Amino acid sequence: MNEIKNCIGCQKPVRGRTDKKFCTEHCRNNYHNQLNAAENNLMRNINHVLSKNRKIMQEIMGNNLSVAKVSKEQLLMNGFQWRYFTHQQVNNKGNTFTYCYDFGYRIINEQQAVLIRDTLKKNKLSAEVNINLMES
Repeated sequence: MNEIKNCIGCQKPVRGRTDKKFCTEHCRNNYHNQLNAAENNLMRNINHVLSKNRKIMQEIMGNNLSVAKVSKEQLLMNGFQWRYFTHQQVNNKGNTFTYCYDFGYRIINEQQAVLIRDTLKKNKLSAEVNINLMES
């Protein structure tokens, strides 16, 4: 029973252990990369949109601001895509903030949104105070 198996990836003969499925590591990697290509491509595209959303908010806020009021139109003109975000957080006033990594937003009305920068949650209370001041 010395049956020669063929490689799953390239159909060349496989030598070695009886349970071996691929002729080389390169062939094994290619096979699995092709198998997962669609899922990996989807994730890559989503991560690209999330990164772009984050970059848009970061550019609008600059380096000095932790809170900024912005028009929704300005976000859209820069290519912001509302349906892509990493998480949402509700503050103690019941306001929901939608985040792309460490930058978040809350829609105030039909025309405006508030952007916030979450600096590792240590400035969470001061950001909420600033947002309340902007709303008054």
